[in-house]
Amino acid sequence: MRRIQQWFPLANAGYLADSFGQAVRLRGQALPYADATHAVVMLLLYTAAFVVLSAVLLQRRDVTS
Repeated sequence: MRRIQQWFPLANAGYLADSFGQAVRLRGQALPYADATHAVVMLLLYTAAFVVLSAVLLQRRDVTS
């Protein structure tokens, strides 16, 4: 499950937030599965994909051209 989870945006947002550290780290608390670089790359890919998808849908619905 953890290997699939690393590709979802919510998990990557959590990984990115965890990379800044916590004020108090509890004993025995596991480190994030992915590092900050992976989280940023995945979130940028999701953002780019949604921008492209939005542009395609907008162009398809644009009736003025």
